[in-house]
Amino acid sequence: MATAVDCYIHPINNFEVMVGNGGKIACKGTCHNVKLSMGHYTLKSDMYDLPLGGCDIVLGVQWIRTLGMVQWNFAKLWITF
Repeated sequence: MATAVDCYIHPINNFEVMVGNGGKIACKGTCHNVKLSMGHYTLKSDMYDLPLGGCDIVLGVQWIRTLGMVQWNFAKLWITF
């Protein structure tokens, strides 16, 4: 995805990200100041370049907690904050 949106990947060595099932994924690098839009909400943030296989982005807990109260409905696939 980073290549598709023409984002320069700043290489990182020996960095892993823990995912929801407790596994770890090797991080290839970071992309700085990436613009992300969800509905009417837009932000710019640094993002990690990870081989996700099937999804475009994963929102980490460190970022999600900045939103305050968050509600999820996994049956209907929506989130409010």
